[in-house]
Amino acid sequence: DDIGYTRLLTELGTNTPNGSGVLVSQTEAENITSLAYMPNVGDAQFTGKVIIDNSLTNPTGLPSGHATTVGKLLYGNSSSIAPSIDTVNVYEANGWLGADYLQATNRRVKPNILSDRVANHSWIGNATDDAIDLDTAKRVDWVVENDEFIKAVGLKNNASTNSPLLSAAFNVIAVGVTDGVHGRSTVSLGAPYVSGRTRPELVAPFVN
Repeated sequence: DDIGYTRLLTELGTNTPNGSGVLVSQTEAENITSLAYMPNVGDAQFTGKVIIDNSLTNPTGLPSGHATTVGKLLYGNSSSIAPSIDTVNVYEANGWLGADYLQATNRRVKPNILSDRVANHSWIGNATDDAIDLDTAKRVDWVVENDEFIKAVGLKNNASTNSPLLSAAFNVIAVGVTDGVHGRSTVSLGAPYVSGRTRPELVAPFVN
């Protein structure tokens, strides 16, 4: 009800989009202790899904509770508004920034080509060098425009200025929470990525 999905079902009925045929990416920061970033592929909400580990950097094989919660909301069989999504490419955030996809650590190499069209980034961060953050933002904006690749990105879980990754990019959808306890605005990385730009673009109900 809060996000208008019930009303959409009433209006469109069986014609309501359900994610069928849409390939998605899920990028997660690894757990500091367990190094986990993969959702629990054995969860009943993911029955019938092909969930691919594209980073292969978790030596323990343990699932991430955060990734599992995000996955349930994004493509769960009964917990998502897109239950027919059946193929998910999962990345560890540092790998995604580097050789696994964006190639931000190698400025002479273009980002990898993917067939995915929607990506969720429920993580934040920054490099130790503003020039790297600037290059990363430019690369994200390029892939969104060039590949028509929708990216929903998270903000800080407190009311302070956001970290540059990935909310500093122009072409992403930066999502806050309805209670207002989220990061605001942007930091300066250099023109045109200046400070004080509006963030978030929209908010969604917080699910603990």
